[in-house]
Amino acid sequence: MDVREERETPRGWSYRVLVRQGQQSPTEHRVSLSWVDHQHYCGGTLPPSSTVEQVVNALVEAIERHALAKTLPAEFGSALPTRFDVSLARRMVPGLDATLRKAS
Repeated sequence: MDVREERETPRGWSYRVLVRQGQQSPTEHRVSLSWVDHQHYCGGTLPPSSTVEQVVNALVEAIERHALAKTLPAEFGSALPTRFDVSLARRMVPGLDATLRKAS
C-alpha cells in the first residue's frame, strides 16, 4: 500500500492511496481519517498517514481471509470501496481497534 497524497480537511485528512491485493492490478482509493478517529486509534502518537496505512492493510488482510463482518453490504466483501472513511473499518474488521492500539 502506498500513500500517494495527503490533504488536510476541516475534520481531519484525506488520502489518495494505491493498494495491491494479491495478484490483482493496483487500485486507487480515497480514504478519509477524522481527527477523532486518529485520536481513537493511536492517541495521536502516530502520523495520520501511518494510521491510514495500518487500517488499509488490516482491511486488505481481512478481505483476503474473508473475515469481514457479515452484516455489511455485499460490495465490501471482496474489494475495498473506491472511497471510504477509516471509521468504516471499525465496523468491518472485528478486533481492529485493539490491534491498532497495541501497535501504537
